[in-house]
Amino acid sequence: MVTVSVSAPGEEGFLTMASLVRTNLVVEHDPSHGELVTRHFSFKPHHYAKVVTSAVAALNFVKYIKPNLFLLEHHLPGIDGLALYDLLRETKELASIPAIIFGVPLPTQALAIIKTQRLVLLDTLIELEGLGIDIVELGIPFVMN
Repeated sequence: MVTVSVSAPGEEGFLTMASLVRTNLVVEHDPSHGELVTRHFSFKPHHYAKVVTSAVAALNFVKYIKPNLFLLEHHLPGIDGLALYDLLRETKELASIPAIIFGVPLPTQALAIIKTQRLVLLDTLIELEGLGIDIVELGIPFVMN
């Protein structure tokens, strides 16, 4: 972990950079699409995107780091993005983390679930410019440019 010392460790005023960084967990089975998201977030101050390519990797990641936002591909191998989101929310510490679901077409049932939960639907990863707006609508501080 990167630390910034404004005084000696253990004294009042010592703080870590971890509390200043927003971690966005992206679950996308195609590494090239995941790279698009990573590049997009690399230009945003205080934002970090971690891309994993499977539900198993996502569930392992959240054991060690609590993200601020989930970006979940709906069409993952072996599980859909909504089912993964349900699994992630079973952990108390992750239950309130918002999510953006991407990947179309989605079944009608999935669209109904997205509307009733605190979820945003992103048609494609190409719509990354609008992604910041979606994140702000979820109540997460996000620096647009």
